[in-house]
Amino acid sequence: MSQKVKTKVKLNKKSLSLVGRLWKTYVLKYKWHILLALFFMTVEALAEVTTIKLLQPVVDKVFVQKAVSVLIPISIGIILLFTIRSIASFGQSALMGLIGMRVLNDIQKDLFDHLICMDTAFFKNNPTGTLISRFTADIGLLRGSVLNVITGMGRDITTLAFIIFLMFQQDAYLAVIVFTVFPVVFVPMSKLGRRMRKNSKMSQEEIGKFASDAEEAFQGIDIVKSYNMEGYEQTKIFKRISYMFVLAYKGVQTKALARPVMEFISGFAIALVVYIGGKRVIEGYSTPGQFLSFIGALMTAYTPIKSLSNLTVSLQEAAAAAQRIFTLIDIRPSIEDAPNAVPLTGGIKGIEFKEVSFSYLPDVPVIEDFSLRVKKGQTIAFVGASGSGKTTLLSLLPRFYDVQSGDILINDMPLKKLSLSSLRQHIGLVNQNVILFNDTVKENIRFGRWDATDAEIIEAAKKAYAHDFIMEMPEGYDSVVGEKGSSLSGGQRQRIAIARAILKNAPILLLDEATSALDTQAERYVQEALDELMKGKTTIVVAHRLSTIINADKIYVLEKGRIIESGTHEELLQRKGAYEHLYQLQFKSEEE
Repeated sequence: MSQKVKTKVKLNKKSLSLVGRLWKTYVLKYKWHILLALFFMTVEALAEVTTIKLLQPVVDKVFVQKAVSVLIPISIGIILLFTIRSIASFGQSALMGLIGMRVLNDIQKDLFDHLICMDTAFFKNNPTGTLISRFTADIGLLRGSVLNVITGMGRDITTLAFIIFLMFQQDAYLAVIVFTVFPVVFVPMSKLGRRMRKNSKMSQEEIGKFASDAEEAFQGIDIVKSYNMEGYEQTKIFKRISYMFVLAYKGVQTKALARPVMEFISGFAIALVVYIGGKRVIEGYSTPGQFLSFIGALMTAYTPIKSLSNLTVSLQEAAAAAQRIFTLIDIRPSIEDAPNAVPLTGGIKGIEFKEVSFSYLPDVPVIEDFSLRVKKGQTIAFVGASGSGKTTLLSLLPRFYDVQSGDILINDMPLKKLSLSSLRQHIGLVNQNVILFNDTVKENIRFGRWDATDAEIIEAAKKAYAHDFIMEMPEGYDSVVGEKGSSLSGGQRQRIAIARAILKNAPILLLDEATSALDTQAERYVQEALDELMKGKTTIVVAHRLSTIINADKIYVLEKGRIIESGTHEELLQRKGAYEHLYQLQFKSEEE
């Protein structure tokens, strides 16, 4: 069975490996954009450092030596430098922002591409709300972190490198003192970053649980209201919201603590520089212009140093979000094509269940040693009490689940040796729980065959007795059916699903309570359409209403995953067994 998503990972070295994977897999593909952005960053940094360098001649030549002649060249130089800085700043910010957004776009595509290929059991084990939160909350968190890291790291490191060079050029003695003190900043910032990642991980997991609980409450709103359980649902959701608030506030506190720590250590370093640097000017080791230029460089360096120290927090947030996303991407489907899988081609010669056993839970068998042959063009039906394994048998045929032992064969070829796409292309499915998408009627029917023309769609709808009510809708076939077909009745939804199967025209039909949501008149119409559709096709029907399977070639009565009776409708009635008992329960009142 498919495993459930787990995200327990240590909070230390894993951060760098996750960010490294993010970089190698998604960022490096945009290396030419990055190189161009680095060029703009270099130009911006050079312009900024040159601007600071101009402080020295301003002080030494203008204020000390009173040289008026240098004022115009310096002023023009400052205008040019700020113009260059503005253009370069826009260029690097736009490029790095583009890279960040494309990276996140690629991750979302890869995540959905991976999840849509996961097996049915995976979605049973992982709530929809939790999976959706990976696309919303985690990608949202990653968006801010990735943009900060990609944009900030390149710009700040480049700027800092040039500033450090200028500081050593102006006063190497002071520069050594500064860069002995400033690295102390990264020790508490690293600890705060680890705390932030742990809190972020817990917050995102709680958001996923909240999304799942809210989705359940909204989808089951009729049950909630009919049992007067609004208060219970409110209490449950309010607890989630309160806990999310606590976690979010802890994150705010951690981020808020980062700045004062940085400010305190930086203030100490600047005070030390002012004291020592001032003495060096007084003692003649440095000029006032050099000292002021050094202070200007130091104050400018404060911003990228602060950003880089805060980058630890962003890296941890990015690692926490990347961890949850990559955990999903790394899960392999339990059902996929075998390395030597071959396509299913030609007509369907027959289906065979050969000593099949299956269970959803360990030691709780649903199907046991089930064997059955279905001939080409034959219509068979499974009946029995709930939990007898009828629907499970249908789910095994398109490999929504794989058998634990035994084999299912089509044309004497085990299903596992057939490619999944070709296998499912040969199967048409209409089940009890109709799924319609929040799209037009036309597109919901076209799901059966994506290259179908409008005329073919209308013909399929007519055969399913859906055309008339579709034409009564405001926009006919272009009417949107709403979420899960909420604007339609149960019978209307079922007929659109049948039209979808008719359009697909697959050689194998699986009908799981296909007419269960229809009234008597609609059931008769649709049954006639299904009878026409089933001609020449191999059909397996799961039925609760025995009236729909009277004409089946063979009926199998199931109990606890085993066949206890089989025969035609008339044969089973004559045996006076389990089938006859089910028949009497359903039709006795009508016959009377």
